[in-house]
Amino acid sequence: MLNSAEEWVEKAKDQYSRERFDESILSANKAIEFDEDNVDGWWYSALSFQALGELNKALDLLDTVTEKAPYFANGWARYGAIIQLLALDGDDYHMSSKEAFEEAISWDDKHVSALTALAKIHFENDSDDLDEIDKEIHVLTQLDEAQGWLTSNQLNRLGIFHYKNKKFFDAIKFWGREVNNNPGKVRLFNLGLAYNHNEVSQDADAIDIWRMLLERFPDYSSPQKSIEKLLPRLLVLSKDAMLRSESLLSSEQWYQNYINPFELINYPKDLIRVEELDVKKIQKLRKRLLVEIDLEDGHVSWMGSFCIDRSKAIDICEGLHGTKTLNFHIHVFNNKSLLGFLSRGEHKHFTVDPTYSPVETIEYFHDDKNGFATWITEPFVEQFSLVLCKAIETRNLSVLEALLDGRRWINSSQHDACFIKARLKITALLKPVLAIDKEMEVRNVSLDEIRSQLEKNSLLDMLNLFPTYFHDQQNVAVDAILNAAISNYKHHGDIGKAKKIIELTRLFSFKSEKSNGRIQRNIKDVEDILEQEKQYEAFLTIGGNSCSIRVDGIHYGTSFIPTEDVESVRFGLLIDENKKYNFLFVFKGASGLIIHFKWSTSSNLKENEKWNIDFAQATFHYIFPAILERMLNQIKSNGSIRIGGCELTADGIEFEVKGLIFSKKHFVSWSDVDLDIKNGAMVIMDIYDRKKRTSLSLREVDNVYLLRKLHNYFN
Repeated sequence: MLNSAEEWVEKAKDQYSRERFDESILSANKAIEFDEDNVDGWWYSALSFQALGELNKALDLLDTVTEKAPYFANGWARYGAIIQLLALDGDDYHMSSKEAFEEAISWDDKHVSALTALAKIHFENDSDDLDEIDKEIHVLTQLDEAQGWLTSNQLNRLGIFHYKNKKFFDAIKFWGREVNNNPGKVRLFNLGLAYNHNEVSQDADAIDIWRMLLERFPDYSSPQKSIEKLLPRLLVLSKDAMLRSESLLSSEQWYQNYINPFELINYPKDLIRVEELDVKKIQKLRKRLLVEIDLEDGHVSWMGSFCIDRSKAIDICEGLHGTKTLNFHIHVFNNKSLLGFLSRGEHKHFTVDPTYSPVETIEYFHDDKNGFATWITEPFVEQFSLVLCKAIETRNLSVLEALLDGRRWINSSQHDACFIKARLKITALLKPVLAIDKEMEVRNVSLDEIRSQLEKNSLLDMLNLFPTYFHDQQNVAVDAILNAAISNYKHHGDIGKAKKIIELTRLFSFKSEKSNGRIQRNIKDVEDILEQEKQYEAFLTIGGNSCSIRVDGIHYGTSFIPTEDVESVRFGLLIDENKKYNFLFVFKGASGLIIHFKWSTSSNLKENEKWNIDFAQATFHYIFPAILERMLNQIKSNGSIRIGGCELTADGIEFEVKGLIFSKKHFVSWSDVDLDIKNGAMVIMDIYDRKKRTSLSLREVDNVYLLRKLHNYFN
């Protein structure tokens, strides 16, 4: 006689497994009598009733199971299955089958039967609701991880969802798994479209997939049209990439990551299959190799004098004798472009031929059963990284672009590994760009300098070529430019230049949504400030010509001097003996262009004085900062500058002082200088000897007003 709930459960379990369902129910009930909280008793009773076709009783029992053990994923999954069998929905019962399956995977996210059922429900509902689509993506992804495979339709749905969500690499991953399963022509065409998308730009892969599609469906016109549109650019690129050399690697870098045993023994170049191998020929060639190594101190003449240790050569030759990898070596040996890349870094593998694509290798690579993809991944990644870094070092943009156009035949999980070392090189090239905002604190770095740093070492061109794996570094570069613009305005107040710096971000082809958002915010901030800055702009019509001093520079009719090009300015008011007021502003540009604003009046003095004040304020606000920066740079580089009869250095001012008979030079340090404006002139004095002075006419001498700003800067 059984004396515990556990013993009765074991008996119910045994009877259920032997399909003695009535007896299993009796035993399960005995277990419940002993312990009504024993969930297994309720569970086997429910299973047995379901097996007998009594679904309502089974569902009632599962109510108890899920109540007593809400964490029991199997209980929820069975619950959902029975609701489906009874064709109940949320209105007929207190929950739908979908909700029950979702509860199951909330406790066990790898529960295959619940995930499979949910995937089927989503497929049948085919909702356009974004939340439901996200749920289906999650379900299918979890199902793929749980069981290691998905149906053809499930793979296609994941591909479609990811493509619509602009996750193109994920779309490629799922669509690509269907290459060898005879997918419909539309699916293969879409795979080519994903490869061809700007954010992926693996155009060689797109051409290959479309050519494969044409082999299977010769009458399908869409891929042919796409090839014809894409091919001309790729052929030009292929020609440019092959123009200088077949490989960027030096001979010392050959055979670092892969040595093919058939190439090592110098097997004849004709195509081979396992069944075609001549064992005696292999043995003979192997012996000749070892003799060559012994006689030539390890050098192998037919491999470009490559040097190899004898024991290593023997180990490699072991790959010729019926090992698992024999077929892999044969396949690489037959694909000469692939062999050239893995062995010597030749980039022809990545270029596009006018008519040929390596379809056989692509199909072989996508065959999940043979293991080729896993085997080739490690040497391919190492070699790709080596050649990519070499292309960056040599600034060979044609080879770089070809390398990025596809045919990276590795496991999808390892794509990031191809770019780790290249990213480090780009990070090093980015350092001068990242330093611009700090440099801006010290001096007003010019727009040309900033652009030059971006273009130096072909950095900008490379960032615009690189795929998604480098977008964060491009965002770093964009942020650096925006930071430089902010620093420019913060430390130099040049809002017009700040806007031009921000506009340099247009040079980047790809920018993340985050970067685009920041750019737009910065542009709006700048435009708001520019609107505020425009309050100082001054306008007047003189002699029928429109005259103005604006944020961007000096305007007089059709003549124009940009703000940053103004080298000197002088202005002042002269009242003649007829009490006529003569107003004058003179601006000289770096090109030699001189613009005069002159007008005279003996009436409407209040209005004319206002115009004079407006022009003076605009000059102080817009023009002086650029001139001051130029002066400081000249003092820094040349040691001194001149304003009128004064020589200015970083230490002070030197000017002539008239004596009774002779004049002599007098130097005053900036801390001892006193400046005052009297009768239209700037008076410069030594505060310890005020007789030591000179004066400069504000109206006649260029840049006299800047003395005050220089005094403040150096004092």
